[in-house]
Amino acid sequence: MRRLFFLFFFFVILLSSNLYAQSKTVHYGENIGKINNKNATAKIHSVEIYDDCTKVTIALEPLKNIKCLYLYSSINTHIYIDNSYIIPIKGFEVDGVFTTKPFDGNAYWFNAKSGTEYLYTMVFESAIPTGVTYISIIDNGDKIIGKGANFENYKINNPNPNHTEWDEFSVRKFIDENDDGICGIYDEVGSAQMRLGCIKENGEYKLIYLGEKSKPVWWNEGDLKAELFKTAASGIFKAKFFMRDRKLDADCYITFNCKLMELNAKELFIKMYPIYDNDDKTSVWSGTCFALNEKYVVTNYHVAGDAKKINIFGINGNFQKSYTAKVVASDKTNDITILKVDSCNLGIVPYNVKTNIADVGENIFVVGYPETQHLGEEIKLTTGVISSKTGYKGDLSSYQISAPTYHGNSGSPLFDENGNVIGIIKSGLGNYENVDYAVKTLHLKNLLESFGIDISLPSGNDISDLNLPEKVKQIKNFIYLVNCSGNENFQSENQIPFTVNNPVVTTPYAEHAKIQSVTFEKDYTSVTLTVKSGGSYYSWCNLYPDVYVAVNGKRYPMTKVEGIKIAPERSYFKKSNEPITFTIYFPAVETIPSVMDLVEPGDSDWKFFGIKIMDSDQK
Repeated sequence: MRRLFFLFFFFVILLSSNLYAQSKTVHYGENIGKINNKNATAKIHSVEIYDDCTKVTIALEPLKNIKCLYLYSSINTHIYIDNSYIIPIKGFEVDGVFTTKPFDGNAYWFNAKSGTEYLYTMVFESAIPTGVTYISIIDNGDKIIGKGANFENYKINNPNPNHTEWDEFSVRKFIDENDDGICGIYDEVGSAQMRLGCIKENGEYKLIYLGEKSKPVWWNEGDLKAELFKTAASGIFKAKFFMRDRKLDADCYITFNCKLMELNAKELFIKMYPIYDNDDKTSVWSGTCFALNEKYVVTNYHVAGDAKKINIFGINGNFQKSYTAKVVASDKTNDITILKVDSCNLGIVPYNVKTNIADVGENIFVVGYPETQHLGEEIKLTTGVISSKTGYKGDLSSYQISAPTYHGNSGSPLFDENGNVIGIIKSGLGNYENVDYAVKTLHLKNLLESFGIDISLPSGNDISDLNLPEKVKQIKNFIYLVNCSGNENFQSENQIPFTVNNPVVTTPYAEHAKIQSVTFEKDYTSVTLTVKSGGSYYSWCNLYPDVYVAVNGKRYPMTKVEGIKIAPERSYFKKSNEPITFTIYFPAVETIPSVMDLVEPGDSDWKFFGIKIMDSDQK
């Protein structure tokens, strides 16, 4: 959906060329665009973009032999890029020498011949920013020489070398998988409201431009804004920073401190994503659990120990149905909670729970459901070794392992290479890669005995002789996704149909639109929006066909829409301030999420990030 456009009528002369000019390099274009006056034809001969100026050479061709052919460019000539960026002329270049004499109106050629080109070069005060592909050269004239030739919407080949494939969707996904405290999305404090994504590639941080309130035409979502380099001071980086006009500031410093990013100690950005709501007892969160026998599963205390409502998904591989579980025993110190599932039979567990202490260097693997919101519900496998028999700061209850784990892996079983469960994944260590911890299964045995739960830990191993892929196939139906809520009235995600009215949107871009409802049905997902006209009788809106919703790490493309036209057709507002309400349909999602995004890709303000589903008013 594009932002509102207001109809107005104007006529321009569209001149196209294959011009290409780099810094301090001259490229000549095809002389195909002409503007005539009574004595001569004017056409753009070349555009040269230098580090500190832009040179535009005009070719004048007399229509007949004339005694004096005048230069027709006044002191009020400008390169127009958009309404916020205008480059004024500062003079001319004649025979390689800069001069302002032609502004006096006495610059001309004697005895100009028909069919001959006469060139003059205008010098403008700064470079055209990279990425600008259309310019207009407008001469507003003066009392001395009048008005010269105008060239509107003239196309130049001026590519942006710093564009990347990142967008807000992919930046968010990266952050969810690599939340190290610095990576995030930051909004500028002030009127510009620039939005930057901080990601990490090959060990170095980069800032990605995601938009701003009044976006220059030469900046696009995904452009590289800065490269950051570490210093001796923690949280302080030296940066190569591309300014608004794309000039490079190589002497810039960026500081990260307490969810804030500060540029050169004067421009402040506040971290907007990810949102940390661990203290919100009505929030929804998830982790992993695994079966101990037909009725009992185990996970971490920090996953389910304090939850008001617990739902287990993935039993027998079915993620469309959930089962309610309840806490029967907890060990807060060692971060273990045992749950009982009464409404189904989990089956005979194929693995053994081994309580002997594993040795450093043993091969291990982890199976669980990390980041289901972004990575989907397929089970995930990581591998590594036992790095230490002790955990953080020498904790004797845990192993340190090298297998990577992520948010949502909490409660996953830690297997040795023979398929014996030897631990329960519980945490990682901040900025350190491949440093994760698992509580030893000895403490699971102690918990069962302490609470008098009359079950035996699984002792038979049917998978020890299988290769790793076959092991995963045999055990995956006994490892489950657990969803928890701090709200006793939390509705299970398998309740279809499910509608959220007036959902809260963490990051809305469209100023004139509001999401009225989001509905999850068995066969489709729909979003209903209302858009206002903005106060004009002659305004319209439409929807582009590449709109999608992002749910649980997957993109679901639009299938149809009701109530609004698909571009290039337009839906016109009948009256000033009269809204248009329409509904967009998408394929059915696999699992109702806690949050989702609605996005029209590309240069569009119509993006809604962080639509809260489970925390909003529901019916």
